Amino acid sequence: MIGFNWENELAPRGIPFLDVDQHEDVRRKSAKFKARLYFCEGAEEFAFTRKWKEWLPAIKTGDPDRLVHPLLGPVDARVATVGGEVRAQVRDGIIIDVEWTETLLDSSSKSADLSTDIDLQTECQLADQNCSDVGVNYPSGQSTTSLSGAFQSIRGSIFSLTQTVEGAINTMVGNVDQMLRDLDLKNDHTTWPARDALINVWTGLQAYKKAARAAARPTATTTLKGDTSLDAFALAVNNDLYSVMGLNPSAIRDPLVKKGTTLTYFTR
Repeated sequence: MIGFNWENELAPRGIPFLDVDQHEDVRRKSAKFKARLYFCEGAEEFAFTRKWKEWLPAIKTGDPDRLVHPLLGPVDARVATVGGEVRAQVRDGIIIDVEWTETLLDSSSKSADLSTDIDLQTECQLADQNCSDVGVNYPSGQSTTSLSGAFQSIRGSIFSLTQTVEGAINTMVGNVDQMLRDLDLKNDHTTWPARDALINVWTGLQAYKKAARAAARPTATTTLKGDTSLDAFALAVNNDLYSVMGLNPSAIRDPLVKKGTTLTYFTR
């Protein structure tokens, strides 16, 4: 089990004679990640005799390093806490609980994105190899025989995104789901490298589809004739607030957007 959580820091704004505060989304606080690690020979060969010795120096300090979360992608993090116990009934290794906290290495960076871009082509190639090693193949009856081939076909036509291309992405997601189910049927702990790679492909495809949709949407710009807020502007141009914020990152620093500011919005 790999857990995670984070908090958004909200600045309250009280309005006289009105119940309930308004809130400004100030920033996202550091995410926390928890995982139970099994350094047991019964779970994986050499897990205790070799890998425990490799991991121990890394978790003994709070130095920053790159943590790759199976769903959220790679983030800069530090080891915050480590806990474990030696049990009489566990004779082939040790089980420990580790908590990491996300860290900001560059203070000049305005934001840290938890869904950091994944090199999806590389992840597909890795998943193909890892799955082949354990006897799991891309589902038959498709126009290609591999994950990397399927993604390469999608990427070649992504700039003219249509419902057909989006359907191809959905089909590939379904095929990844099928491969994960095939792994489950093996009931073998040694298939975890293939599972991790497939989860990264699945996560990357979701982000890729979202980015492709955004890239395919036409935009327009307008110059404000008066002061306003981003949420009021989003409502006026029939966009959701997060889309407007994404198109206008320089405008989110102040609650009020000044007259004369040029803002971008989606036209459909």
